[in-house]
Amino acid sequence: MNYIEREIEGLEPDVVLVGAAAPRKEIHDYSGRLMRGLHFPALVLPTHWDNFTAPFNASQQPSIDALQSFLEEIKAASPKTKIVTPKYFEAIPVRAAA
Repeated sequence: MNYIEREIEGLEPDVVLVGAAAPRKEIHDYSGRLMRGLHFPALVLPTHWDNFTAPFNASQQPSIDALQSFLEEIKAASPKTKIVTPKYFEAIPVRAAA
C-alpha cells in the first residue's frame, strides 16, 4: 500500500489500478502524490478496497462506504480523472488510445 516516487517518475498511464485500502491513510498525501506523479491518469480503478474473505454474493456495502474517502481524495487531486469501482464478474470496457 505504497509506492516509490522515483520508480513512477516519467510514467503517464491512461489507466491505473490504485490500492485503496485504509493503510494508505498512514502515508502522507498518498492519493495526491500518486496522481501528480502519474500525470493525472484518465481512469483510476480502485483495488484492495473490498472484503475479499466474504462470499461473492455477500454485500460489499460496508467496504463501499469506507471507499468513499479514497474516491474523494482522487477527485480532489485529479478532478478530470474518471473513477470506476470494479464489481465482481463485471467487465470494465477500456478504449485503446489512438
